[in-house]
Amino acid sequence: MQLITPFAVAAILASNVIAHPGQSALEMRQEIAERAEIMKHSKKDLSHCAAKMKARGIEQRAIGRRTAMAKDARKKRGIATGKPSSQTKTPLF
Repeated sequence: MQLITPFAVAAILASNVIAHPGQSALEMRQEIAERAEIMKHSKKDLSHCAAKMKARGIEQRAIGRRTAMAKDARKKRGIATGKPSSQTKTPLF
């Protein structure tokens, strides 16, 4: 049982070496620098599209779709589909 642990550790370390054959630390640093440069100029969210999405009615359609799904789920489970219960303090959507 005690031999299994050293073999497991050796296998894990060997798999890391085998996974990236021939890639030097310098190449890895260059790749990281290239990716960082690309990410500096890329948009990470959709906030710049908010006005277009609002104009197209995407948010309202999504709200309607989610509301219909919630009503359908409540109906299937026998839960009242009218107003939310008085115990609910925050809106569901």
